[in-house]
Amino acid sequence: MLAAGLGTRLRPFTEKTSKPLLPLMGVPMAQYTLDLLKRTSVEKIVANVHHLPTASSQGLRFLDSPAPIEISDESAMLLGSAGGIAKAAASFEGKPFFVLNADTICNVHLADLAKHHLLLKHQFSVRLTMLLFAKAPGNGSYVEVLYDHRRSLIRGIGEKRVGRTLYAGIAVIEPECVAGIETDVPSEFIPKILEPAIRTGRAGAYLVDNSLETENARWFDIGSPELWHQAHLDWMHLYEKDELPPLWKDRVLKANRRLAPNIWVSNRAPENIDISKWKGPVYWAPDGADTTPPARLSPRTVLYGKSPFSGATEVTPSGIGYRGLWKTL
Repeated sequence: MLAAGLGTRLRPFTEKTSKPLLPLMGVPMAQYTLDLLKRTSVEKIVANVHHLPTASSQGLRFLDSPAPIEISDESAMLLGSAGGIAKAAASFEGKPFFVLNADTICNVHLADLAKHHLLLKHQFSVRLTMLLFAKAPGNGSYVEVLYDHRRSLIRGIGEKRVGRTLYAGIAVIEPECVAGIETDVPSEFIPKILEPAIRTGRAGAYLVDNSLETENARWFDIGSPELWHQAHLDWMHLYEKDELPPLWKDRVLKANRRLAPNIWVSNRAPENIDISKWKGPVYWAPDGADTTPPARLSPRTVLYGKSPFSGATEVTPSGIGYRGLWKTL
């Protein structure tokens, strides 16, 4: 599980908390990745950490995990998306393993990906198989992945485009795919792992066809304050339409309660909250000992902790707040 990034696009929020531990509907993002692994028979989970290493390690180990979590410590040097994988690979003792980003949230069946990888390994001796979505959700611009539809092999990497084939940040990797990659020098996934596999015809593709879906309920990138904020609104909207996947719905309902349509609070919030001046969609969770709810919340407000707009008549604007930090959106 890749959890070592600096989270630069999510600053200032990641100055206090590593990105995988930032919450979505009150639940650390990495928890959703661990829940995805519960559908498989994994025996070990390795998470690499760099930014805020002590707090990150403790936070990850505190989560509900289907297997013991081993920490791959990169506190001395951030090894990058290839170096980090190569270092962690040693813990799997020569067996293939899943790679998952801890800061993207995805609803897929990893067992199906593993079966497809074994098929491509038998047919084409692939060294890795990447999970792709036929259409990147939303209006974000992502690097397009070019692949052979007939043989399910990746044939190249394109430019950043909107609504094209997307790598979901999930793959199965064989140990020989990272053989020879130095584990004390930073290196990146595309030039060190993916491109050599593509050149030799050893890069497989497992496609999830979401091209006809109008509502995104499969994959969320929490890479910026705007995307993090929007994911909260999207999940409340999906719940109202009864389209929030059970994998996520169960976790959300364990941590929160719905007070009215599109108005949610954490279970840590006091009972009998006056929401007469709250206008949904809004989400609020207390932070620390102060559990005094804000008197007013305007639409599209996501607030963890105390409102920085605490005047009796002042409305907390649309945006996202966490641990005293605020971003108006």
